[in-house]
Amino acid sequence: ILAQARLFLGYSRFFSGDVVHHKTFVSTLDGPDHMTLATILDRVIDREKSKVFLKVDIRGHEYRILDDILTRKERIEGLVIEFHDVDLHLRKIEEFISRCGLTLVHTHCNNSGLPTKDGYPLSVECSFTRAEAGQEKVAHLPHPLDQPNRDDRPEFAVAFADEGR
Repeated sequence: ILAQARLFLGYSRFFSGDVVHHKTFVSTLDGPDHMTLATILDRVIDREKSKVFLKVDIRGHEYRILDDILTRKERIEGLVIEFHDVDLHLRKIEEFISRCGLTLVHTHCNNSGLPTKDGYPLSVECSFTRAEAGQEKVAHLPHPLDQPNRDDRPEFAVAFADEGR
């Protein structure tokens, strides 16, 4: 109960002042209880006053909104997105990262799914920022602040292409 209370208080503090949380279901069509990302960014959120932070975890449907994110990338200050079925969509993910105009500052391999036959995660959580990212690099992942998605499974070992240079 204490952890839930802390989470609620942190959530309340984050969305205080002029920060607004638009909680809606993102869809490929507009309807009474869902909207397209394009509609949200073009009509719901004031274009002149708002910079946007997106949290995207839509269970494999994220690939359907990547073009909407890229088309409106100048409005996005931060993005956290979970990519599912990484083994099937690796080229799309790489292309998105190279075109999104944001800096990838953190990656976390989701250990809730079983790995591919090659030992890779099926889902990867990526955090991006427009802010100037510091030059400090974390030598190993998971970062001490990362939490495993499942405590009963080991975390994935992560190595970067430029390690050891």
